[in-house]
Amino acid sequence: MDAAEQRARYGDIETRSAPANPDDPGFDSLLDALRAVHTGELPMDVLVRYHDALGAQLAASRSAILAIEHPPEFRDVAEAQTRIVVGGLDVMGTVLHFLQRYIDEPTADNVGAVVDMLLQAQRVMRDVNTHLDEAAKVVS
Repeated sequence: MDAAEQRARYGDIETRSAPANPDDPGFDSLLDALRAVHTGELPMDVLVRYHDALGAQLAASRSAILAIEHPPEFRDVAEAQTRIVVGGLDVMGTVLHFLQRYIDEPTADNVGAVVDMLLQAQRVMRDVNTHLDEAAKVVS
C-alpha cells in the first residue's frame, strides 16, 4: 500500500512504530513487534507478552475511567465523554482480538488484519482525543 492509499484508508496517522520492547510492551511499539515476529526476528512469545500486557493496560484504563466521580453540574457531559472513551478502549480491545487470532494462526492475512485494525484504532483514538480536547475547551 502506497502513501496515498494509506492516507485514504486511515487518514493522516502515524504508521511508524517505536522499537519492539518485550520488557515494556505498548501499543506504540506493537507494529514493530508484529513485524519482528512475522519475519522471524523475535519469537511468538513476544506477541503473547504484548497481548497479555496490553489487555491488562486496557482493563486498568477502563476501570480508572469508569471510577471517576463527576460533579453533578458536569455529569451529563462527563458521562457522554466517558462513553466515547470506553468506546475507544473497546476498539483497542478489538486489536487484541485480531492479535490473538494471529498468535493462534500466524499467517500473512492474519498479520495484515492486525495491522489494519491497529491503524484504524489509532485513527479512532486520535478522533476521540480531538473530541475530548474540543469538549474541554467548551467546559473551561
